[in-house]
Amino acid sequence: KENKKSYLYFSSLSLIVGFIISSWFYFYNLFRYGSLTAFNTEINKTINLERISEFVSFDGISNYIFTNPIRPYFENKFLPIFYSDVWGDYWGYFTFTSRFLEIGRNQLNIGAYLGRVNLLSLITISIIFYFYFKTIRDSNSQTLLFINYSIILSFIGYFIWVLLYQTGSQGDTIKATYMTQAINLIVFISAISIEKIKKPSNYLSIIFILVLIFAHNFQSYLSHFPMFFPN
Repeated sequence: KENKKSYLYFSSLSLIVGFIISSWFYFYNLFRYGSLTAFNTEINKTINLERISEFVSFDGISNYIFTNPIRPYFENKFLPIFYSDVWGDYWGYFTFTSRFLEIGRNQLNIGAYLGRVNLLSLITISIIFYFYFKTIRDSNSQTLLFINYSIILSFIGYFIWVLLYQTGSQGDTIKATYMTQAINLIVFISAISIEKIKKPSNYLSIIFILVLIFAHNFQSYLSHFPMFFPN
């Protein structure tokens, strides 16, 4: 009972602090645009099960996930774009652009490399998810439970927003950066169980595999454009 009061106090205080810090933005939208949630794109009013199914499907683009996971090959497909943007560079911010293809480095073969990044990252995401669910299952911590619900609600809220505000045919509101806070929390929670692995050989094997994948994927974390790239 005492814990429930403490968490209620903590949650209420967090909401108040968050409201004080960020409410100005929403009131600005209300006074200027007439809505607390104003956005520069019209809301999608034709939502149905068929459209949702198409939005999350891999139809027609599955061949590109591990061969050429860069725009515009995934059209407006949520899962392929989000996965490729988490591990690689689907939008080409660091490796290529549609405006300056002649300046971006390795733009002709970057798709094949990012395809390998996606493939190897299946191992990484499997490890992360396995230990994430293990942590949640084995822990009685109310804090971890609260964080878990926060992650779930963040993804649900983001998915609804992307579904309602699909911009054009390319799905350019689908960006992993919008969910950085939730992705980082998933990794942190996963690390709790990884650190508790009792057998040293198992622990070192997992770390070794992750380091190898990190080394292979390292180029996807770096910019491939010259220092004085034109605006």
